[in-house]
Amino acid sequence: MSPITSPTRRAVAAALLVTVLWSSSWILIRMGLDDQALPPLTFAGMRYGMAALVLAAWTLRSQPHRREVAALDGRSWRRLVVLGVVFYTVTQGAQFIAIDNQPAATSSLVLSLTPLVVALWAGRTLGEPATPRQFGGAVLVAFGAVLFFAGDLAATTVGMVAAVVGLLANATSVVLGRDVNRTGLTSPVVVTSISMGVGAGLLVAIGLVVEGVPSVPPTAWAVVAWLAVVNTAIAFSLWNWSMRF
Repeated sequence: MSPITSPTRRAVAAALLVTVLWSSSWILIRMGLDDQALPPLTFAGMRYGMAALVLAAWTLRSQPHRREVAALDGRSWRRLVVLGVVFYTVTQGAQFIAIDNQPAATSSLVLSLTPLVVALWAGRTLGEPATPRQFGGAVLVAFGAVLFFAGDLAATTVGMVAAVVGLLANATSVVLGRDVNRTGLTSPVVVTSISMGVGAGLLVAIGLVVEGVPSVPPTAWAVVAWLAVVNTAIAFSLWNWSMRF
């Protein structure tokens, strides 16, 4: 098999596409928070709640996916629930709060440390230690981000605390996601649908309790719809697929 068309290379290409989509999310999130005045937790819940509904419809209309869900045992359900809480409720909720309280670039700088944290954790938790080249690349990414964003970052206490929580939760979710997906026993769509459904449901509930029911104009719904379908339902399914290799 040609190395260019190997599954690993395709997985890397998919992960790269996902990072581009997720990077564009920061701009759209800022638009929703500032231009549309959406409260952060409710906004996050709307995005991931709508995406979870799209994925649930996709899963339910597919007989193989329905069989996969029916065959899940208690241990598999627990792992997917934990992944959903960490990856969506904690990680995404913290990121939305961070962006709401300080510039998106500042929060992005903190999150850019994720590869370095994952490189340090994966060896112990997954038995997949980073190679010297991988670890060096993670260090370079972190160093490059610090240089790129050097200067007055307009950081706030609330924003930085939320960003650090998001960083740690995001790194943890990458490790959890790899552990769940590397067996290949459950399809990426089912993994994403169930974990996102759990995490989004909690986000919606927390947002309604803390922030109340928001007034959402049509333009805000357009932003939410794009984030939900393209940058979430499709992107996270691709991400979970790439975690299989």
